[in-house]
Amino acid sequence: MNKKILTDLIDSTFPPGIEVAIGYGSGVFEQKGYDNNNNDNNVNNINENDQMNKTMAISQFEEPPMIDMIFVVNDELEWHSNNLKWNSSHYAALPRLLGPSFVSNVQRASARIYYNTLVPMPEKYQQNVVNSNNKTNGKQLMKYGVINKSDFINDLLNWETLYLSGRLQKPVAFLKKPEVTDSSTIMSSSNINNGHNTTNDNEHEINHALETNLCSALSTAILLLPSEFSELDLYKRITSLSYEGDFRMGIAENPNKIDNIVNKGDSFQRFRNLYELYVDDLIDQNVLTMKTQNNNSEDGGHIYMKHT
Repeated sequence: MNKKILTDLIDSTFPPGIEVAIGYGSGVFEQKGYDNNNNDNNVNNINENDQMNKTMAISQFEEPPMIDMIFVVNDELEWHSNNLKWNSSHYAALPRLLGPSFVSNVQRASARIYYNTLVPMPEKYQQNVVNSNNKTNGKQLMKYGVINKSDFINDLLNWETLYLSGRLQKPVAFLKKPEVTDSSTIMSSSNINNGHNTTNDNEHEINHALETNLCSALSTAILLLPSEFSELDLYKRITSLSYEGDFRMGIAENPNKIDNIVNKGDSFQRFRNLYELYVDDLIDQNVLTMKTQNNNSEDGGHIYMKHT
């Protein structure tokens, strides 16, 4: 779905206080083939110029992909208090009854994030879901998680839960964040040293945490890979970090989940955009050597070799 529309939805639907808004998943990013069935043809038959319908195109047997978002706020108690006034229907009955202090306590007791899920999008933002018979079906739903900025930064820097940090090791869309509109624009350490970072302390703090998380994920993945590995191997290893120890993998989750995240549609290129500056830094520092250059993701992309 168009990021501009999602930004407008956030500004018009939710109370003030959202410092950073992040979108992720197949409802935000266009993906060829929403599942492993025959959806590629359904998607490709949609008018190429109709980006929003193409993004939401599914087979008649599929529900539309949910719009997944994360909101970073300064004070979750104050924000939930206002949101319960603005959007009380987004909350389950018990949180509505017990109020914002209860919601905040639940948030603090878990992974520091509170999700409202299965929320119908406002009518003006509902998109027609196109099935193989060119009919419309289904309602567009969204879910959004709320996290305090201090907890957000702490998880990025220290991997306390690896929940948000793991999510942000993969390509995401920044829907609300000054001067940073896409994860591919986050700067490498070399760019910061060249004076391209913002002078805003708050923005710098968030950018630093985001960059640290990406560098940590890249370093960890390289340590876990063999001496020679492909670019595709690298992105899969990075993606797998947040799923290590997750009992759902292979049981409730799609066994091809990691491969789908990395190598479906334009996902591979999004990973490349996200990590290429950091990989180039490691090559400059003689940590890695690019053995073979290859832009084809189906063949694994570039081949790297570690210096030992």
